[in-house]
Amino acid sequence: MSVAIMQPYIFPYLGYFQLVNAVDDFVFYDDVNFIKQGWINRNNILINNTKTLFTIPIKKASSFTEIKDTEIHPQLYKKWKKKFLKSINQSYAKAPYFNEVYVLVEDVLNTDTTISELATNSVIKIFDYLGIQKKFYNSSNDFNETKGLN
Repeated sequence: MSVAIMQPYIFPYLGYFQLVNAVDDFVFYDDVNFIKQGWINRNNILINNTKTLFTIPIKKASSFTEIKDTEIHPQLYKKWKKKFLKSINQSYAKAPYFNEVYVLVEDVLNTDTTISELATNSVIKIFDYLGIQKKFYNSSNDFNETKGLN
């Protein structure tokens, strides 16, 4: 059995997916401190062929709070999500598989509690969409020194 562990990132880079795909079990390392200005709640998207940074709004972002406890800002997130989905629609509506992928992105973005949950869902739902079966765990819930992987 092979295992990998990484912090959860929102719609992560290709190498992240390659790592997940290369192992039997994958652990989202969410019981470590949130990194402000890191990539847990940020990423880039191409809009009009220009790399554009997007940032999920966080409620009281702090490097002293664990990723699993870092909450999405409820009011700002609602506005941000609407604008972000509109940008995706305007930029990619004519792309192949747009309708299927747009529904997937929208479904992921319907998570509005913690950044850990949102980022974790972005990976799991993409693997589900691709039909790739993996065992996923969260370090905060499923893994400890005495029990190992559940």
